Amino acid sequence: MSLLSIWMLLATSFMKVFHSKHNLTANSLSSVLIYMGLTTADGGNIDIQIMDSDIHVYTRL
Repeated sequence: MSLLSIWMLLATSFMKVFHSKHNLTANSLSSVLIYMGLTTADGGNIDIQIMDSDIHVYTRL
């Protein structure tokens, strides 16, 4: 299985990726690869939000 394989979320799942615009640790390409590699159960795109921040990790509880 290649890194460009498409993975589908379960119908009851939701995914949102947060990426810091000024993050020196994580490359922006990682957000693009996650976006390209995951789809919702109905074939739609996952949600990505680019944050104007330098915080490395965002958590949502």
